[in-house]
Amino acid sequence: MHSSRLALRLVTLAAFSVTLPVTLRGQIPVAAPPPNIPEIVVTGTGVIRLPADRARASIEIGSFGETGATALGANTALTDRVRQALVRSGVARSAITVQALSVSPVAAPNSALSAPPFEARTTLGLTIADPQTVGATLAAALSAGATRITSVTFISDTLIPTRRVALAEAFKLAQGEAFALAIAGGGRLGALRSMTVMPTTAHDNTTLHQARSDSGISVPLTPEVVVTMTVEVRWEFVPR
Repeated sequence: MHSSRLALRLVTLAAFSVTLPVTLRGQIPVAAPPPNIPEIVVTGTGVIRLPADRARASIEIGSFGETGATALGANTALTDRVRQALVRSGVARSAITVQALSVSPVAAPNSALSAPPFEARTTLGLTIADPQTVGATLAAALSAGATRITSVTFISDTLIPTRRVALAEAFKLAQGEAFALAIAGGGRLGALRSMTVMPTTAHDNTTLHQARSDSGISVPLTPEVVVTMTVEVRWEFVPR
């Protein structure tokens, strides 16, 4: 899927902005065009979809108690239950880590709900080797008592070569647009003046950002990564 001008709301994995010459460093070492010679400036975008190689997720587990100790004890037991459910789903024990643990008074207890005054929260980070099983794995965690899935990220091991392919496609698209513009304007393309790579974006095609245990057990996800490269190219326009 390609577009000469494409705006996407993406999760940026890597962002950089450089001006590419023929040598891929700095501006193309040519003199600036005279003021009376117009330019054609075109932006091209290349988009490539990749199957994910694995996934990472963060799961939050919350518990309440009358004291900090009881809240922590309940949370420890619930976290262990969720961990066991993840292992049964195929996640390696070594791929499950504790990212955060907190015990604190409830900020604004709701007397109508008789909420216990202390809350303990554990955040587990996990790596799922088979991206096709992410939905079922997270559903198992929710069923075991996890209170929230805070993030899911699909990962591809071929991002760098794929960026290069997307960049080549972006330039090819921009060049085609520039040729069409030059002909429509009654002229032709002249010398290539500059190429600028816009901020690189890659995002996983995750339809889930947050899921709570009370929002249902179905966790629909698409295990793919989308790489987008955009380049702005300038040519001299030569009237006929």
